[in-house]
Amino acid sequence: QLHIHFRQYNPKGASVKKRLESAVCAKGGWVPFDVGSDGCASGKARVFNFFPGVFSQVAAAYGGGNLANVGISVWSTTECGVGVKTIVLTTTHCSIEHTISER
Repeated sequence: QLHIHFRQYNPKGASVKKRLESAVCAKGGWVPFDVGSDGCASGKARVFNFFPGVFSQVAAAYGGGNLANVGISVWSTTECGVGVKTIVLTTTHCSIEHTISER
């Protein structure tokens, strides 16, 4: 079941964002990312110079298959060069929303 939230992130979310920026800025394509919370040991992250078709990009990253067990977080950043960029973070079989945002 698809559900979408818009939330302000908390200090833990700010920490995840900083680590995301370090992991993806100046890199191309999807990179492994250790989320490190709520049983979400590993995920994938990618920076885009634009706001991508998020679900299409994530589906392609997972072989075009079903996204039923994939969590997706979308972040904006100005830390990856000139202008605003978009970072997409995926996790599988877990959710980070309650860890990185205020309830």
